[in-house]
Amino acid sequence: MTIFGPLGIIASIYSFTTIRALLAFSDGLFSMFDEFGGSSAIYGAAGLSPGLLYASIALSAVGSIMLLIAGIMGIKNHNNKEKAGTLVILGIAIIAINVLSSVLAGIGGNFSATSIVGLLLGAVIPVLYIIGATQNKKS
Repeated sequence: MTIFGPLGIIASIYSFTTIRALLAFSDGLFSMFDEFGGSSAIYGAAGLSPGLLYASIALSAVGSIMLLIAGIMGIKNHNNKEKAGTLVILGIAIIAINVLSSVLAGIGGNFSATSIVGLLLGAVIPVLYIIGATQNKKS
């Protein structure tokens, strides 16, 4: 978690700047269609929603920050039974944010089989984290 959290933060920053650059480019590219509603009409026709994609990236960044915090807390409190409940809650919150981010990306027009695989793989580490915290709580 302490490795994938910072990587997720970097990926979120990259995604935000990439989408921003692509939208700026496409706004200029589609300016000839201003009489038909401009680039927003093109995005709508393509099934894309830039606002939802931005929300998905922001939620992904929040999830990555939580992943980093959960990893640090897990390392710090690996033998502390009193903190095990908090660690379980963090793991569940990370899974919930991962699911919500994937749903927003899908609604925003970025849904594919890769999204489903990413969602499933993104849940593996938090599930193992929850299992470890639960075992720590019981011991």
